[in-house]
Amino acid sequence: PPMLQARSTFNMKRDSIPDVESPHSPTRHGNAGGFKTTTDLMRDPIGPPLDYSFLEIRAIEELREVLPRTGYRKQPPELVEDEQGQQAPNPIYADWVKAPQEDLQTNAIKLGNNYLTALPPVFNIIMREVLEKPRNL
Repeated sequence: PPMLQARSTFNMKRDSIPDVESPHSPTRHGNAGGFKTTTDLMRDPIGPPLDYSFLEIRAIEELREVLPRTGYRKQPPELVEDEQGQQAPNPIYADWVKAPQEDLQTNAIKLGNNYLTALPPVFNIIMREVLEKPRNL
């Protein structure tokens, strides 16, 4: 019966998912950047986005000092420099939560409903401090 056949294809294991990408797809192995196929991407665990929305952030540098509402950011440094240039304990270090899986990757960041007017060039530097693999954004 057609209903049973549809159900069995729905329950396929991830390893048996056919790779139906075009040979010209940017996610093909061998293309610039060494991207993965869609099948490989489906096997990698994707974590929730880092949600910095509604935190009244005025400058992108504030992401160093604020924990996201959801998601798992990269471990913050234990010590930071204060206004006088002295080493001081990082206030967010104690509240940081490690991801439940070592290879859990975040590939999105939410910055809506803040006071950001532009993303300056320092954005890339900040993303390397907040995300394990910022290239996945």
